[in-house]
Amino acid sequence: MLNAKRCPMLLLYESVETDNATLENELASESGGDVTMVESLPELKVMADKCGADLVVCHVDDVGMSLLETLRIFIQQYHVPVVVIAHSLDKKRIVEASRTGVAMCITRDMVAGHVAVILETARVRNDENVRHRLEMNQLQAQLTERKVIEKAKGIVMRQRRSTEEEAYRSLRQAAMNSNQRLYEVAKGIVTASELLG
Repeated sequence: MLNAKRCPMLLLYESVETDNATLENELASESGGDVTMVESLPELKVMADKCGADLVVCHVDDVGMSLLETLRIFIQQYHVPVVVIAHSLDKKRIVEASRTGVAMCITRDMVAGHVAVILETARVRNDENVRHRLEMNQLQAQLTERKVIEKAKGIVMRQRRSTEEEAYRSLRQAAMNSNQRLYEVAKGIVTASELLG
């Protein structure tokens, strides 16, 4: 059921010996969209590149480390919720799956009658994970900028034999005069200082 413009859901099957059509039908009826079946992890990436996906469901026999590593990379690249449905799971695999960014990791017998809740929970958890990643990236960027500003302040203090407050005021004034962000001025000072040694 390939939709050339958009694949709302990609369903990956890897060596599962059960009736795949039943799960596909359950997912299609509950998700309100087409389900595109893929049979390998490389094909999953090709289809995600080709038509995108709102959700990925992996129905597998075993949740191995190679699968989880591939899914970790996939989730980081595509930012879509991934649900893993396996025949059996233990606590260790569930924890490992969660750490890779998998939104839900459940057994096949838990799916029947709960598809809508599973899909919505996966979407909500993925949205939260994406939001947290964005916040962490912003905080990391702010911390990096703060370090550069502090380093520039130190350079100005040494060069002008000024106090920390005077150095900071000088940086702020230079930023206002050049219509740049404080970080950009500080970065220029640090770069110049490193070049001049």
